[in-house]
Amino acid sequence: MVAGVCLTLGVLYFLVWVRMRSSWETLLFAIAAIAAAVVALQDLSLIHSRTPAEFGQTLRWMHVSVAVLVISLVWFIRLYLRSGRRWLAWLISGMRALIMLPNFLLVYPNATYQQIDSLRSMSLLGETLFAPVGEMNPWRYLIQASTLLLLF
Repeated sequence: MVAGVCLTLGVLYFLVWVRMRSSWETLLFAIAAIAAAVVALQDLSLIHSRTPAEFGQTLRWMHVSVAVLVISLVWFIRLYLRSGRRWLAWLISGMRALIMLPNFLLVYPNATYQQIDSLRSMSLLGETLFAPVGEMNPWRYLIQASTLLLLF
C-alpha cells in the first residue's frame, strides 16, 4: 500500500511538473516519491529473499534507490523550503554517490555486507521473514554518516 501511495503521488507531481517546467521542486518531489515506492517494493523483496545471493543482489540495487531518494529529498528541501546549507547538500549528495562505487565495483555483495553467509528466518504476525547473517562492510559507515548529515 505504501508503494502504491508513493507511486501515485510521484506520478501526480510529475504530471504537474510537465505543465510547470520551471518548478524544479515539483520534479524533485516526484522523483523522491517514485524512489520511495521502489524502496518499499525492494524492502518487501528483501524480507522474502530465499537465498543469501538474492538478498545481497536486492540490497545492492536498493542502495541506488535510496541514493536517488536521499539526494532528491536533500535538494527538494534546499529549493522548496529554502533551508539548509548548500555545501551540506553537496556533501550528502556526494557521499551517497560515492557509496555507489564500492557497491558496484569494489565489494560483493554490496556496500552494507562484505559477505552474507546465510539467512535467518523469523516469524512476524504469522509471516515468515528472512534476515541476513554475515560480515558487515566498513563502507556502511559512510552510508550511516550521510544519513546522519541528512538530519542536520
